[in-house]
Amino acid sequence: MSNTNHGVTPYYYVPEPSRHPAMAALGLFFVILGASQWVNGNDWGRFALFFGLIFWLVVLYQWFSDTVHESQSGQFGHKVDLSFRWSMSWFI
Repeated sequence: MSNTNHGVTPYYYVPEPSRHPAMAALGLFFVILGASQWVNGNDWGRFALFFGLIFWLVVLYQWFSDTVHESQSGQFGHKVDLSFRWSMSWFI
């Protein structure tokens, strides 16, 4: 993803631009469009809703897979690793 020297973990990790936020927004657009049309009596709305949900979940899966791959390949430094661990600690 980022341009780093091999064997040296950078102090800060700055990822390259990603398509995931735009694709997730597109999926959520179809969720909202489908839900609003289904509520208003259009039968095609339920298909748009389910398409949007499936599309959004696939994008989230890919996004987290990329993040895990970046972490396991050593692109994250100690500070980024600590921020992930701290932000997830309130879930437990």
